[in-house]
Amino acid sequence: MSDLCHEAADSGDAVDRLTAIDPNDIRIAAMDFLARREHSRRELRQKLLRRFKAPELIDTQLNRLTEENLQSDSRYAGSFLRQRIHPGAPFGNRR
Repeated sequence: MSDLCHEAADSGDAVDRLTAIDPNDIRIAAMDFLARREHSRRELRQKLLRRFKAPELIDTQLNRLTEENLQSDSRYAGSFLRQRIHPGAPFGNRR
């Protein structure tokens, strides 16, 4: 009977390892979002929280991306303004 308990504990550990969130997965997902367009830190965090339920890991990866200048709120603000200033993009000339 004790063998069954050990097997159950071992399988529980295996499940934990399989379901553990890898920080590199968070980083890759964030970089995928940033490759499409600039995102504010808040917006990027919200998107990552929908996919990964690990706020501490997400914040750590966002800090790294900011330190490496891969994510920048000021660059996002500039991008956002450029999109709104040019009347032809993305809504057409009438708008």
